[in-house]
Amino acid sequence: MPTREDKVPDPEKDTVVAVFYAFHSAGMEITRSGVLALGCPQLQAKRLRTVNIESFQTELDLLNGVIDLTVDLDPDIVVGWDVQTMSWGFLEARAKTFGIVHCLPYEY
Repeated sequence: MPTREDKVPDPEKDTVVAVFYAFHSAGMEITRSGVLALGCPQLQAKRLRTVNIESFQTELDLLNGVIDLTVDLDPDIVVGWDVQTMSWGFLEARAKTFGIVHCLPYEY
């Protein structure tokens, strides 16, 4: 997400531009990974041939893509960096700015 001069993202103002994910099954290596990103001229899937990239026109579409992916993968455990305020917490806060509530598969 692009940030402002203080470099602390604010879910009321800062847009989610990409979500990186990796899905692991017990006893196996990564079974599915990729990037969900807002479409932009700099992002060209043909340059990143080994990366699964799904591009979206709007941030709302990207957030719905994250929800769809999470429902599709149906993980037992969801992890991230500083889960409550950054990664998943930030995604949830951004989703709420669009009126999406209870989009994550867990409660704090």
